[in-house]
Amino acid sequence: MKGDGFIMRFTPEEKTIISFYNTSSRQLLISEMETAVEHIQDAELIKRTQLIINKLTFMTDDEFELESFVSDFDTD
Repeated sequence: MKGDGFIMRFTPEEKTIISFYNTSSRQLLISEMETAVEHIQDAELIKRTQLIINKLTFMTDDEFELESFVSDFDTD
């Protein structure tokens, strides 16, 4: 449920996908991902992207702010 205090957790693979987008706000991220998914050819990537969009939709802005979207590839 949205706003029930439950923080959605993203897998490392999901965080890597998210890291390709603007994460300055939850709504902007959702919007960019919804636009991008229309152009994705790979069925598995479409499925993962839609799952991420669902997680983002059901979390609050406060919960979003608590998440770190740095992918494992970005760390040195």
